[in-house]
Amino acid sequence: MGWLDGMSLELTLEGDECLRFVDDPYLKPFNEYGEVSCYKHDGVIRGRVTAKASTKLPVYVNQITIAFEQFSTYNKSIEGHTLAFREWTVADSENLKLDDRGATLPFEIDLSEVYPRDGLRPTYAGTLYYIRHQIFAKAHKPWYSFSGGFVEARAPVHLLRVHAAPAQSVAALPGLPPPHILTLDDVAPGATVVFDYGKNCHDLDGAIAGDVVFTGLGDTKVAFAKVELVKVEFAELLSMDTAVWTTVLHPAKASKGWLKNKVVKSEEEDGDDAVELVEPGGMGGDVFIPPASAGGFSEDRTFSVTCDLAGLDPDGDGRGRSLTPSYRKLALENVPDIATDAAEPRSPSKSAACSPTGGADMDDARTFPDADDDWEFDVGGEGVAETAYFLKLTAITDAGAKCWATKKIYLYKSKANTLQKTIEIDL
Repeated sequence: MGWLDGMSLELTLEGDECLRFVDDPYLKPFNEYGEVSCYKHDGVIRGRVTAKASTKLPVYVNQITIAFEQFSTYNKSIEGHTLAFREWTVADSENLKLDDRGATLPFEIDLSEVYPRDGLRPTYAGTLYYIRHQIFAKAHKPWYSFSGGFVEARAPVHLLRVHAAPAQSVAALPGLPPPHILTLDDVAPGATVVFDYGKNCHDLDGAIAGDVVFTGLGDTKVAFAKVELVKVEFAELLSMDTAVWTTVLHPAKASKGWLKNKVVKSEEEDGDDAVELVEPGGMGGDVFIPPASAGGFSEDRTFSVTCDLAGLDPDGDGRGRSLTPSYRKLALENVPDIATDAAEPRSPSKSAACSPTGGADMDDARTFPDADDDWEFDVGGEGVAETAYFLKLTAITDAGAKCWATKKIYLYKSKANTLQKTIEIDL
């Protein structure tokens, strides 16, 4: 609720679905229950605006507008960027004379009409960056009123992109091995180490499963082997990788100092450093000295691997271990301008009880199409951000040689998994 010059404005969003205790400090001032309203990124948002005078004296309003904004913020910078925007005039809100009984006006926003076209992404609360969405209403006052200006009320919303994982691997490249097969080529001369996990796209409510097969090791012994799921987050010139899950393939019973089936990256308090706990000590460059008790194997071996994504319990501490859908690259220099997009012809507004205000008057506010499958990270440039996931296979021989490889996978959210909003009852 906003107050200024003898009037108030209240914004109420309809719909029963919400998320609770989202790890985003921006949401904390807006709801005492820790809830934020949820909508599909291509859906419709309905609500109402209530404006009234705070005294018996009348208050005049030129018009009331409702706007939707998508914007990014970054952990290490005070800079932020408006990525998408659209503003409408609420029907029957022009030239209002308000008393203390007020006026309540409904509105409906079709998110497909937000500029630029197809520019909305899911809400993202990360460690290094955030993509946020908000609705704000403005009561525009006459120039001759005390202080002039406007009264504003706003509310954050959480957008979801619900999409089932494809049945087959995505981003396959001709002439290269299937994208769901991870290999180690340097464990031993003539040896083959293959991890086949079926496909490279998976649902957050499902599991990643496959076999790691060692063949042709000869006289080389493998003293240690593991598989990890690594989350990588980039934001402008910063990056952070966190192993959100690991399983140790060998040895079957981890000796002292070897961590099995646990998170293997432990971040320091400042979030800048990570200590790897799972591998043995004696590190010198890429040479690791396994403990004498580790033993090893040189015969052909097959290890079954299952990562239960649905069973991973996020820490919720805001330090990068929460699983989210893969978040494709944002780069502001490659995206269309909002004002340019708004000037192009478009069909009449479908948003009920609203009419367009005549374009988005935004300076240097840009967004992107969500269709970039490029796996290369570009951490330079303005507003660059991405969140990706990789499977990592590591093997260490008894001579201390460490071999590892990674491949990108894509995580999808096929279910909204929302909650029912808290209902307030006056007794």
